[in-house]
Amino acid sequence: MRLPGAARAFVAAAFLAGRTAAEPITEHPLPAEHPCLLEDERFARLHEERGVWVGLARQADGSAVLRARAALAASPARVTSILADVARWPSWIRGLRTLTLLPGDPPAFAAVFAAPWPLRDRAYALLPATARGPASTIVFWEDGSSRLEPASAGRVRVAPVGGCFAVTPGPAEGGATLVYTERDVFGESLPGWMRSAARTRGPVRLVDGLRARLGEN
Repeated sequence: MRLPGAARAFVAAAFLAGRTAAEPITEHPLPAEHPCLLEDERFARLHEERGVWVGLARQADGSAVLRARAALAASPARVTSILADVARWPSWIRGLRTLTLLPGDPPAFAAVFAAPWPLRDRAYALLPATARGPASTIVFWEDGSSRLEPASAGRVRVAPVGGCFAVTPGPAEGGATLVYTERDVFGESLPGWMRSAARTRGPVRLVDGLRARLGEN
């Protein structure tokens, strides 16, 4: 029996939603040259607010990597479970409009990130995975832009993307330390003041969203 178009769309959406929830993201080691492998000593302090330290590292090719560190009042296992639930990132990452599972393997997601007017929204794709260290769990992503269709009008394609959330036990009993690292990629030229604001306040807003999400459970 052939389903009507609306019914087929519903079944397809339900299948993807079920797949996203049921299948864990891939686990494998961090690839060489991944930004998360940069040593802390490479990062110069940019900003500190509400317990979130933010730094920036310059690389030999002129690119930059952003890093933030914060203490969380939740267990490492609980924090990791939220970070590894990639499909639900839009529920707590401010500005992340949509995150859509792409066809094919390994799992990849197309993302659209809202940008303030008059800038255009950012579109990119990420390949999420997990890695485990002696005392940490890392949820990281690599660039998946090769899996995207051509960018639609009104959006800027951002590539290459790459970053991670690293979670370790925190100094307070039962708490966790989060280290967030990401390539400093904007997709097009921005005024200096806007670039600076995104670098300093963006990680603070991200940690605020995660703290709020932890408080929901």
